[in-house]
Amino acid sequence: MNYIKRIRSRASKVPKKIILSEGTDDRVILAAIESVVEGLGEMTLIGPVDFISKKIKKFTSSFEQTKQNEILSKIKIINPEKSDLQEEFAREYLKCRAKKPITIDDALQIVKNPLVFSALLVRLNYADGTVGGAVSTTSDTVRTAINVIGLKESKEKLSSFFLIVCDKSFHKRKETFIFADCGVVINPSVEELANSAIVSNDWFSELVSDKPYVGLLSFSTLGSARHPLANKVIKAKELVGSLRPDIKVDGELQFDSAFDPLVSSIKVNNSNISGKCNVFIFPNLDAANIAYKIAERMAGAVAIGPILDGLKKPANDVSRGCGFQDIVNVIAITNIQAHLGMS
Repeated sequence: MNYIKRIRSRASKVPKKIILSEGTDDRVILAAIESVVEGLGEMTLIGPVDFISKKIKKFTSSFEQTKQNEILSKIKIINPEKSDLQEEFAREYLKCRAKKPITIDDALQIVKNPLVFSALLVRLNYADGTVGGAVSTTSDTVRTAINVIGLKESKEKLSSFFLIVCDKSFHKRKETFIFADCGVVINPSVEELANSAIVSNDWFSELVSDKPYVGLLSFSTLGSARHPLANKVIKAKELVGSLRPDIKVDGELQFDSAFDPLVSSIKVNNSNISGKCNVFIFPNLDAANIAYKIAERMAGAVAIGPILDGLKKPANDVSRGCGFQDIVNVIAITNIQAHLGMS
């Protein structure tokens, strides 16, 4: 069984209530249908009821009537503009804005925003998690999650990662990898790089069920170049070692040294993990975001994410260039996060 089938199968064993904030988008509607068919739980689409209902019926018209009815029963639709929850949500949203107070009238308007409404459904336990980003930007999606759902008390900042699935015949290493941070932290400090390495290490163990080997990436490999940017990566590696000596980590490493055993044998003499890394921590958002898109679009990998870490409850993002299967994959991860309480 390949990784994507395995992760969806695992998610189907812990079905959840998931909110899809962009319910009028065809990809999102198809993802809701596919998720219900695969037993991932109850999906709620946010948007105009009549419009979305017609779309669902159109997309399920080839199903037998019994199957179509079953799907329709597990997909709910809520229009924030007409919801009875507006007043409750406005009062709750005022709590989110305690440091920058607004009027109740302003709050009543803001909670009609699909992203805000979806996050409030999760905050107030009407649902287990939310997925957005097919239409909205990452910055809007992430900002809303932080402001409404909030960070865990143990977390000072949010971080993110992508699961990169390489399972095609032409892939040199047919494995699942983690790339981080591809979506949130723009120019990470030493501490943020170390946190990303620790978070990604632990999620790799949980989601891939394999031994993580963490490579902190740079343009330099173990001193081949001297520069403050490479020094930052070295310090991050040292910090990971002091905080979590159980983690197998090395850096600074160029990507080829971290990924390819043959290149590692040429460039590296004193590393136990170089050439077999499966968790890649990039030095900044530029490099990470570009790398995952190259892996996806040019190399044919499946990119799942960005998966957000650090929130009180799961809220995840997808790329605006995603397909509906990409959304289903993120829904599956969201299920597992909700089940584990590890968002």
